Amino acid sequence: MPNKESFKLNSDWNDAVQLFLQDCKVRNFSRESIRRYHKGLEKLQQHLNSLELQLRELSPALFKKQVLPSLLDEGLALRTLNCNLHIYKSFAQLLCEEG
Repeated sequence: MPNKESFKLNSDWNDAVQLFLQDCKVRNFSRESIRRYHKGLEKLQQHLNSLELQLRELSPALFKKQVLPSLLDEGLALRTLNCNLHIYKSFAQLLCEEG
């Protein structure tokens, strides 16, 4: 059973994802693009969970040293990996803008 702290962390993640997807809708992204962005963020969350990292701990250096190798080990096609990296960059930019 999740404790209050894990609920708070998931809530923070879910709030951030919802904010990002809402921003995509406002910018008139297609349903398919929004679906792809959502799937990409689910993949990022899986990697953060497997590495026992929280969103607030993520930095560019940590991403390069831990998350990116984890993504590469998954054997994704280069195009898929590049699309996911674009999603993560856009997500991080929005979070920085929103504070």
